[in-house]
This record gives sequence, structure tokens and C-alpha cells, in this order.
Amino acid sequence: MLSCSSHRFWVIGFTALWAFTSLLHGTTLRAQDADAAAAQHFAAAHQAQDAGNLDLAATEYLEVIRFHPEVAEVYASLGLVYNAQGKFAESARTLAKAGKLKRGLPGVSLYLGIDYERQRQAALAVPQLVEAVRLEPSNKQAHTWLARALWDDGRIQPAIEQARKTSLLFPSDPALLLDLGEAYRKAADLGIQRVLTSARGEPLAHQVYGDIYKDERPWENAVAHYDRAIEQDPHWRGAHYGLGDIAVRRDKLDIATQEYHHELEVNPGSAAAMARLGEIALLENKSDDALALFGKAIHAGAYQAANALG
Repeated sequence: MLSCSSHRFWVIGFTALWAFTSLLHGTTLRAQDADAAAAQHFAAAHQAQDAGNLDLAATEYLEVIRFHPEVAEVYASLGLVYNAQGKFAESARTLAKAGKLKRGLPGVSLYLGIDYERQRQAALAVPQLVEAVRLEPSNKQAHTWLARALWDDGRIQPAIEQARKTSLLFPSDPALLLDLGEAYRKAADLGIQRVLTSARGEPLAHQVYGDIYKDERPWENAVAHYDRAIEQDPHWRGAHYGLGDIAVRRDKLDIATQEYHHELEVNPGSAAAMARLGEIALLENKSDDALALFGKAIHAGAYQAANALG
């Protein structure tokens, strides 16, 4: 984390040193001594920071604050040190103080948002990261952390939109495309989970599980769920079709034919079942039957499409 914020340390440090230099003008000798001591502690903090001695850097920044509790840049520098140490609560408190003393300091909104996100306080993180993106629209960290915070705050669609925007802004980073794909996958999983939660104990839940297992090929599990759906509702549409697909994949065409016919008994307009029966007829060299079934499937599909539109 320290390497990521090294530029921010330099910017904040420069402005803080400028602040100390300006304080030396027009003050009493005693006050000038205090300012000089504060500047020495700040320089020592910076040196310790550069050497990777974060504990010493934090101690020196606290000494500066003792002399000058009104300088926002010192709180900002200390907050970044705490962030680099993984002390996210301390970092958040310190950066919030810096933000109150002076708005718009480099990195304050970003790292305050990161601190909140690290503490699983996404609702607090989002506005800080929105501000970070506003202040630094070309900062990749600000965009990626905002997408993460939106997701953790339960704002799935805005999170996906933010991830998509980030991948477009930084097209040379393939990891961002992977993150976007992962976001889409997680969103789909959440959608399925909501269906299962609302349908628990109903045939729909078993249908969804059956379809999942069928696609992933643990076919015994899929068959068990389809059978359970049929037990709960003998007129349930889709379960026999799933059983037929599994039978085809196992080269059990007779069983597949029976299941597709059962599907047509509960759902006479199933174009998919008719098309599957046509495929089986082709495999069995029954071309005339296949053509007839394909024709019925096309007609049924057109009818379903017209109903959907009208």
C-alpha cells in the first residue's frame, strides 16, 4: 500500500512543509522555535516513511500534531501511514480529521473510502469513493474501489456499471475485464439464489437445481431434483424435458423419447421437446418423422413468439 501512495505522501508532504515555512514568518521567537521543531519532526517522519519504518513515522507525525493540531496535511500523512500499517479504524479517524480541516487534499477521500471498505462499512465508503473519482477521474484505484464498495453495499447494477466503465477507461488492463466478467457471474448467481430462496420447497427450486446439475454434469443429482419436482407437481413443465436431455447425453434414446413425450403431455406446445424428438428421429434414420417433428417445432415456436409479442 505504501508504494501505491508514495506520490500522495510527496504531494502532501510538500504542502505541509510549505505550511510550516509560512508559519515561521511574522511570529514570535518562541513560536518560531516551535514551528522549527515541528518541521524537524515532519522531516524525520518523511525520512522514516521512506525507509519503511512506519511506526517511527507515525510517532513523528503525532509530534508534529502536538505542535500544530491545525495542519490538515499532517493528519493526511499520518492517515496514509496508518492505512499502510493496516490500522484502518485509526486511519479513517485521522483522514476524516484532515478532510474537516481542508477539503480536497490528494488521496484523503480515496483512502478514507478504502478504510471504510476494509472495515466492511460499504455505505460509508461509497460517498467517499464517489468523491475520489470526481477529484481524480483518471485514478484507476478510485474507480476499482468504488465498484467494490457499490457491490458490497448491495447496489449490484451500479457496481456492474462502474466495473464496465472502469474497463473502458483502462482498456490495457486485462485484469479489469476479468473483474467485470466475475461481477456478471456473481450477479447471475445471486439471481439464481433469490429464485431458490423464494421457491424453497416448491417444484421450481428443484427445477433450477436440476438444470444447474445437468449443465455441470453431476447427472444423478440432476435426475434426483427433476424427479422431486415431478413428485411435488405431476404437471410441472420442464422436468421431463431435463430428464430427456440427460438420457440423450447418456445415449439412452428410448428413455429420452419417453421423457420428451411425457413433457409434451404436460406441455403440448413445447417446441423444444418436439425439436429434440426430431433430432432423435434423425439419429434413428427416420427422416420423414424427423421432418414432420421439426415442422411442428417451428410452428409451435412461432406461435409462442407471437404470444410473447402480443
